[in-house]
Amino acid sequence: MSDRLHRVLDIDETLADFRARDVAAQVQRESAGKADTDADGRALERACLRAEREGPAGWAQLLPRLTTHLEAKPQDAQAWSYLARARAAKGEESEALHAAREAMRLDPNVVLGHSLSLLVARSLAESGRWDRVAQHAEAALASQPGDGEALELLV
Repeated sequence: MSDRLHRVLDIDETLADFRARDVAAQVQRESAGKADTDADGRALERACLRAEREGPAGWAQLLPRLTTHLEAKPQDAQAWSYLARARAAKGEESEALHAAREAMRLDPNVVLGHSLSLLVARSLAESGRWDRVAQHAEAALASQPGDGEALELLV
């Protein structure tokens, strides 16, 4: 009986070891995935800053990468904000507005920047949503104090 009990205990210990290794391996995979995601996010941010300096041509070049990134990570509010900037730089205001709204839906505190904040504020003013117009006009003023269009939207 004692021999049988020892075998059962050995099996239990072996199973516990396997479970512990599985959990450790899963944690390691998740940590590696998070590190990859963080690195991807930083690389995308650097590319967007470069596109911002280069203007419309830089954004046009970056647009396919942004689209691919969002297909893989549709919950990335910051990437939606970057897509909105890219669309605005190309003069695609309705597409820029759509991307900006998606960014705000995912993260109400996402930073849109001056031009996108004004675009959203104008759109909200056209639909009579004055409570939200002020919020976006003030965001535009935070980045460019004294901006006439933003001040006009507040009046």
